[in-house]
Amino acid sequence: MSNRSARKAGRTGRPPLAPCLIAPAITLIVLLIAMALTGTFPFGDHPFVARDGVFQYVGLHGWYHRVLTGQDNLFYSFAKGLGGGTFPLFAYYLSSPVSLLAAFVQPKDMAAAFSAFMIIKLCLASFTCAVFLTRRLNVNLVRTKRTADGARRALDPAAAPILLLGTAYALTSWSFANGQNIMWIDGLIMLPLVALGVWRVASGKSPALLFASAAGVMLFNWYAAYMVCLFSIFYFFAELPGASREALTTTGNAAPQRKLLRRARVKAVLAYGATMVLAIMASMVILLPVVLAQIAGGTVSDETVLSSSFFANATPLSIVDLAKSMLIGTRDFAGQGNPVKIPLAVLLAAMAALAVPAPRSLKVGMGAIIAALVASFLYKPLDMVWTGFVRADAFNPRYAFLLHFALTLCASFAIDWLIRRVRSTRVDEDGAVNENTGATGPVPAAGPVPTAAAPAPRPRVPRIALAAFSAATLAGSLLICVQGLGLGGVHGFNSNSLSGYQDYMAALEDAANQLEDLNQSQDGSPYRIGTAMGSVAGAMIPIPYQGTANGPMPKMMTTGQDMSLEISSPAHYSSTASGPVKQLLGHLGYCTLPGARGVTAYQDPLFVTDSLLGVRYVLDTQQPAGASQALFSINLPAPYGTAHAYQNAFALPVGYGVKADADNIEWTDDPFTNQRLWLQSLAGSSAANLYSPANVSQGATATVDSAADGTCVAYTVTAATDGPLYLWVTNAPAPIAIYVDGQLVQSSRNYEFDTNVIYLGDLTAGDQVSVTLRCDAGLDPQQCGIDAQTLNMDVATSALTSLQASPFDVQTMSDGRIQGTVDLKAGQKLMLTIPAEDGWAATVDGKPAQIQSVNGLICIDTGAGQHTVNLVYRTPGLKTGAMVSAAGIIVAGVWMGACPAIRSRHPKRSNPSSSNAIRSV
Repeated sequence: MSNRSARKAGRTGRPPLAPCLIAPAITLIVLLIAMALTGTFPFGDHPFVARDGVFQYVGLHGWYHRVLTGQDNLFYSFAKGLGGGTFPLFAYYLSSPVSLLAAFVQPKDMAAAFSAFMIIKLCLASFTCAVFLTRRLNVNLVRTKRTADGARRALDPAAAPILLLGTAYALTSWSFANGQNIMWIDGLIMLPLVALGVWRVASGKSPALLFASAAGVMLFNWYAAYMVCLFSIFYFFAELPGASREALTTTGNAAPQRKLLRRARVKAVLAYGATMVLAIMASMVILLPVVLAQIAGGTVSDETVLSSSFFANATPLSIVDLAKSMLIGTRDFAGQGNPVKIPLAVLLAAMAALAVPAPRSLKVGMGAIIAALVASFLYKPLDMVWTGFVRADAFNPRYAFLLHFALTLCASFAIDWLIRRVRSTRVDEDGAVNENTGATGPVPAAGPVPTAAAPAPRPRVPRIALAAFSAATLAGSLLICVQGLGLGGVHGFNSNSLSGYQDYMAALEDAANQLEDLNQSQDGSPYRIGTAMGSVAGAMIPIPYQGTANGPMPKMMTTGQDMSLEISSPAHYSSTASGPVKQLLGHLGYCTLPGARGVTAYQDPLFVTDSLLGVRYVLDTQQPAGASQALFSINLPAPYGTAHAYQNAFALPVGYGVKADADNIEWTDDPFTNQRLWLQSLAGSSAANLYSPANVSQGATATVDSAADGTCVAYTVTAATDGPLYLWVTNAPAPIAIYVDGQLVQSSRNYEFDTNVIYLGDLTAGDQVSVTLRCDAGLDPQQCGIDAQTLNMDVATSALTSLQASPFDVQTMSDGRIQGTVDLKAGQKLMLTIPAEDGWAATVDGKPAQIQSVNGLICIDTGAGQHTVNLVYRTPGLKTGAMVSAAGIIVAGVWMGACPAIRSRHPKRSNPSSSNAIRSV
């Protein structure tokens, strides 16, 4: 330890923090070993990213790279699906300081960068935990040896287990099962600092740390912050009785002491409450825009605790399964891996804490917290309390890191007791004495220091216990890392191909650049691209993929790669998407469940709706309806072969005149009917014959195969008329795989992430297509249903041509701003295929104009004639939130700055014991 650190420790009476840096060093070594054993990048071709990390965060970090390098806008992006506000997206996914490193990584390399991002975050978590334990227990990690040349300081081996507790806290199974949601790791990092701040406030000390850490966790990730701040309430009241008693000097008779104790506790409660309110105010620049966006966007379920009690499985997990999962990880939580496993040594040490000296109130409080968390794992309505009263059907339990922290703290009580047992009698043979015993019992009377001639007896059992704990914790942490990253883990890091992703991104970026050049050579107007190949190698699906309903699909999930390359597409997947637009795209056939969560998928081109939404170019492996020959080819990573770029000549501009009475549609369950209703509402002309049914036969020509690989139900689809033929799976009792002419095309009913209307090709009357539905879990043909419809191109193109007559001529269009002119006829209004989110303001010929939301899109009644229309987007709540944040920071600064001055006016009471460690009471 440096002399400066020693002087600082001597002045403050607190142990130095520099030795805590050893905890992240150990964490780094363990992670690198596990990554090398599992072939994780940079030791192999598997990225440190899986599931949602693949489908969302890699692409969103690619977009953030564009923002940080000045190529995109932080507050709005037309590449967010059809367009949308991006500040709430930033606040939820990207506001972590570690995400700033995305500025130095190209989008195609972002998956590889996640290895660095995760390592940094997990090392930070181990450091903050080590800091918390060191300060909370007042354990000095260094010792002083007196030699002939003077005093020499070194790490105390007896205190090393405290550092390993920091590593174990960071490397639990939660960090891998839920760590794919990389933004949640900031909650893991900040929780120990918030807890340390809580303990300081409960002890009557400055609330500055609690304010800074609570505000920080809210700014870094508000979702994890909710769980952390809720936990802090329970932890505060668990610490308050013992901490307040420790903070007071026992003087006078019992009555005044009780009065002082009550007063100290009331002051602590008020200080805690005021600090948390100020921290929330300080973070309002993030929270207020997010809350307003969540309310307006409808991205979360409105299901309450009461409805969950009736409609959810109230006991999704048995106590036996939970115990097994904590020990060996046998339970798969909602298909997302086991997030509650912790090294067995830490669990045993936490249980042993019941037998060591500690305040009874603290033992009861921590026991109550652990019991409440376990009960929440077992009972869904309680689970929803921790997730903001919103159903969380995946990555459960999302708040398991709170249990890990509570167990780590309890384990530290037992470890601290062992350390004190070693130090209480240890005197080195060379005359060395520990600099700070960190004793938690009564301070021994001063006396002569034992010398080497009369060494004190050594407590062998505590030494052996500490050594065994250290070895077991280190081995357990490594095992969890290997299981979490390895191919055998449910989490599935080891199933993704980093090189395949990089090759795909290079091909997609090249295709986007070619289309940009082509568009500029034509008219240069805004356009959208339908990336029907976007969820193939872009999702890093295992190569070669398996043809099973429960396994990976060639077209299974929407990815965020379009956004990272500024490709405007109907597809988008985040929790900040526009609710009304999700409803629109879902009902038109772009995903299985209309408006479900933040998912809209573009998996097959749909001629009518693509044209209405301005999808001018399509990237696909087959020629879409209404498209001419391929513009150019795109080489995809093996074995996906080649895709092609096509142009849709009937794609409408970003805005155009529609019927003035066009209004919100009464949607049906049939996407073909919905497309007809929408087209007819916009164009005004009849589209009754837009689709005609094909013949679907099952029976004599259908087969049911109960083979070992699952149950198959086969259909024969016969085109009744000439034209593009589309397929819709109307009903499936379980997730199925869909085969067309023996080729796997996609999955269906696999939650809300897949199956739009499937394009079967441009057929002539009498042509037949074989369709097979397969389910590994078994399939009853009486419960299945498909619908096949042929598009009448004459009806569709006639209606589209009428809408092309009044285009919106864009003059300028940048993220969050659009200006152009339109010449409308009587009985028309302007519709822009841009989500009508709160925050848009419009002017027509320089005068304010009202924005209508029609089926989730912007409509403006400009009146007949030629008009200049200007729209500007401002993030709702951002300005107000910034003002509240500034007020919170100012008030907190004045209050916390004035506290020392106020204290200095009052006579000092006798100081409490210099040791703030756990005491028996």
